[in-house]
Amino acid sequence: MSVSNPWNQGRKIRSVGLTLLLAVGLIGCGSSDGLDRRAVRGTATYEGEPIEKGTITLFPLANGIMAAGKIVDGHYEIPAHEGPIPGEYRVEVTALKETGRMLRNEEPGMETIEIPEVLSFIPAKYNDLSELTIEISQEEIATQADFRLEE
Repeated sequence: MSVSNPWNQGRKIRSVGLTLLLAVGLIGCGSSDGLDRRAVRGTATYEGEPIEKGTITLFPLANGIMAAGKIVDGHYEIPAHEGPIPGEYRVEVTALKETGRMLRNEEPGMETIEIPEVLSFIPAKYNDLSELTIEISQEEIATQADFRLEE
């Protein structure tokens, strides 16, 4: 005949509860995806002038993940939690500039609105047709890369 001990049952329940609480805590605490990501930062200029607003995008040439960051006043930063893993990447730089003209939306039945016209001013050789590359090192936590783009 087996007699169950309420103290042992309570201890088991507390143990299971503590284990579940710890597991939930660990899942909730980490935003990491388990990848060995690196930060990337630097400057981006076109014709010697800082790019005011734009985007820098890294596309893996082999194994890797795409990463991107905003360019603001000639500086960009891709934080480690959003950054690429070590490897070689093709770099695309894009930026838009207002032309000073306004465009009107005159669709029938729609409210007419005006929006500023913007055009891409970075040549395709630095974005769609880019041959720029960057190597993200296994040894470095962050990579510094400056891009001085010319016509």
